Amino acid sequence: MWFSYTFLSATYSIFTEELDGIENYFEGDGLEFDLMLNATKNIAFMASYGAGSADVSGNGNIVDAEVDGFSFGILLHMPVNESTDFIGGVGRTESTVDFELNGTFLESIDSHSNSIFIGVRTWASNKLELRAIIDRSKSDDESDTDLNLSGSFYIDKTFSIDGNYFFDSEGRSIGFGITKNF
Repeated sequence: MWFSYTFLSATYSIFTEELDGIENYFEGDGLEFDLMLNATKNIAFMASYGAGSADVSGNGNIVDAEVDGFSFGILLHMPVNESTDFIGGVGRTESTVDFELNGTFLESIDSHSNSIFIGVRTWASNKLELRAIIDRSKSDDESDTDLNLSGSFYIDKTFSIDGNYFFDSEGRSIGFGITKNF
């Protein structure tokens, strides 16, 4: 079996996120586009762009958040055996969140974070790939550890339907998407 490290993907996600000082969870959805390019036998470059929106209501008020951001990084991949690869890498994320209260603009916040991650990709069958990744990130004012569990069902050798579940101490998301491998 082979793993592609050159692909384009699109994922739609729904999520909940806890924010400091807000009693209820933000609930929203978003769309992300990912690009990976294999550079050498064991190194690939990653880039992504995502946008989404979320809201929370309480005490007669509605807070809306519009988020957009991009990330880039380097991934190292090494075969463990013919059906499993070890992956690891580093990345950088830049994002902007615009907040509104009852339809009136409040503020815009820029966020920057660096991350390091490790994980595995494995073939559960000749059409089903499973992945598990632990990601440790440090932003301007906090650190976070995330777990991402995902899978891809291959329609053919170059096209898959994907699903993922992501969680950390402050939120969760579930996503569905498609990937074109090259």
